[in-house]
Amino acid sequence: MERRKFLSAVVFLAGGALSSSTLRAIEKTGPFPEGESGALQGHSKLDAIVDTILPASDTPGALEVGVTAFVAQFISQRLDTDDRESFLLGLKHFAQLYPGFHEKPVAAREAILIDLLAEGAEPKLVASSIARLHELTILGYYTSEAGASLELAYDPIPGPYRQVT
Repeated sequence: MERRKFLSAVVFLAGGALSSSTLRAIEKTGPFPEGESGALQGHSKLDAIVDTILPASDTPGALEVGVTAFVAQFISQRLDTDDRESFLLGLKHFAQLYPGFHEKPVAAREAILIDLLAEGAEPKLVASSIARLHELTILGYYTSEAGASLELAYDPIPGPYRQVT
């Protein structure tokens, strides 16, 4: 099954967990073009946000599996111009509202992101950009090799075997 068809099916089964503009971007035909993936690549603030959303534990975190590169490529090459500009403007405002975010302790970063992901969070532009980044982080992680093989490992019969006598 093609990755796009798989993602569309997963979104359908999940009840539309991805935003419509993200789903439209996934459905664009063709692989990601080669080349520059935009101004997001290598941003320490973006790395900090992605790492806060899905940190490493007994499995690799989003940062280790390259989700930042996925997000940068997705934003620069898949989103419509208006969506891309809105997202980047929201991240710019985020950087202005939370200077030194990447240097804060994990608990403080988590609290900031939880507040921004809450229903009715202000400012709306920043909250929508963080929500988009959150969904792209989850999408990028679980479609990566590590996320799909380590986190989504299918166990047809969970638990230990117990013989019935």
